[in-house]
Amino acid sequence: MNNIKTVSVMQLVFSLFVLFGLNACRDQSVEQDVVESSDTKPITTGQLKALAELKFTSHSSMDLAVDINKQGGGPAYLSVYSKYSLADNQHWEINYDSRLLASYMVNSQAQQKIAIPQHLTHLLVQVWFYDDRAPVSKEIRIDKQRSIQL
Repeated sequence: MNNIKTVSVMQLVFSLFVLFGLNACRDQSVEQDVVESSDTKPITTGQLKALAELKFTSHSSMDLAVDINKQGGGPAYLSVYSKYSLADNQHWEINYDSRLLASYMVNSQAQQKIAIPQHLTHLLVQVWFYDDRAPVSKEIRIDKQRSIQL
């Protein structure tokens, strides 16, 4: 019986040493974090430096005028896409999630102002007709004002 009590007391003492040791380690790491964070001073916005050529605007605007008189007029549906490619079969492969503009055309002409991400240089303009005519597509270079006839 004495042996069992001695083993239990030793286990209790060992457990207390482990507990105090872990607690001591935890307290030191917290103190180190506090010391490290108090040594560094926060940077203010006024201290930041940016290159002169860095543009802070994320987009530009474009006035787009589309005329479909050569196709027989509207009604039609106008879409503008930013992600597309011309396939080997000379048909456009379009990522329809990249649509920047979706608008209906009642008359033969439409004028829209659209926002365009700065990194783009070209767009694909596509007109879908409500009757049996095939859609008409045209790749355009981005300008502040752009008029196209399809």
